[in-house]
Amino acid sequence: MRIRCRPVCEICGERGVLLYHSLKDCLFEVSGEWSFRKCLNPDCGLLWIDPLPTEDDCGMAYQNYYTHAPSEVTMGSKQGVFDGIMRMLNRFNKSLLFVYLHRKYGYPRNYQNWSCLLYFLSIIRKNFYDAYVMYLPFTKNGRLLDVGSGSGEFLARMDSLGWNVEGVEPDSSAFRLAKRTLRLSIRCGTLGEQDYPDSCFDAITLDHVVEHVHNPLDLLKECYRILKPGGIIAVKTPNNTSICSRIFGPHWRGLEPPRHLQIFSSTSLKRVALAANFKISSLRSTVRGGYILSSSYALKKGTPFHSIIPQINRGYVVIFEILAMVEVLIASVKPCIGEELVLVGIRGR
Repeated sequence: MRIRCRPVCEICGERGVLLYHSLKDCLFEVSGEWSFRKCLNPDCGLLWIDPLPTEDDCGMAYQNYYTHAPSEVTMGSKQGVFDGIMRMLNRFNKSLLFVYLHRKYGYPRNYQNWSCLLYFLSIIRKNFYDAYVMYLPFTKNGRLLDVGSGSGEFLARMDSLGWNVEGVEPDSSAFRLAKRTLRLSIRCGTLGEQDYPDSCFDAITLDHVVEHVHNPLDLLKECYRILKPGGIIAVKTPNNTSICSRIFGPHWRGLEPPRHLQIFSSTSLKRVALAANFKISSLRSTVRGGYILSSSYALKKGTPFHSIIPQINRGYVVIFEILAMVEVLIASVKPCIGEELVLVGIRGR
């Protein structure tokens, strides 16, 4: 994999200080060692990889990526009491999610008393359920573009909720999987290669995409161009000032060298969005359940990645979900310490 040096922050131009060095890819076993630099400008705070894989060769880092296979939840083969409890909790959670989303999106209206009760219970997990639809309000017959659509799971979800969906996926393996399993409109390549006309989408989502691209500003400018006036962009990305990033340091799951080329703080993400001419509707940090916490812990312990998912979904799940709830409470007081940043922007009219 060819690389180039990147000693300077590409957002504000400040020279970065070396934060982590000699990191290896413990997730998908790409060869090489990688370092991260941190911008000390208080109005930026970007974290970026140095050296940087070249655009022509960065695809080599995705040969074994998780989007190349259908998503699965591994609960283990045993049928003990714990597994039964987890299945019951998962079913109950799905019921809450169904009621919350359909109530939020305005249909169906014929709720029974038990459905109303479920809706009020679902408010407790509002942040989790809003993330399920990338914080988008329902737009009747709205045209939605998901950039970096992966295996197409999010597209199928939003299609079932009434959106007219399209996807763009640069990874050919993930694209083939999505086309094989879904009957939805998905294109292969980068967003810039698609040559969409001006002002053609009501909403665009980028769920953990901006950290993977070489020039996030150019990407957001292209999104601005193809959004309709008043259209919404929703961006979700790791937060380099999160609790887990501070606790686990070089073992933090959000680093993921060499696929994550830059990792934003709230100030640097805001700076890029404003430079792309978006009006920022909201910018917050959120907590992604216990996944980031548990996988960071597993990486620090040297657990192979193929063993992380079963651990999360079995014996560790209760402990880490409880810790995630504690993190949610802390994040309600200190809004910048959640594991993910969520920015919702509006194109001016």
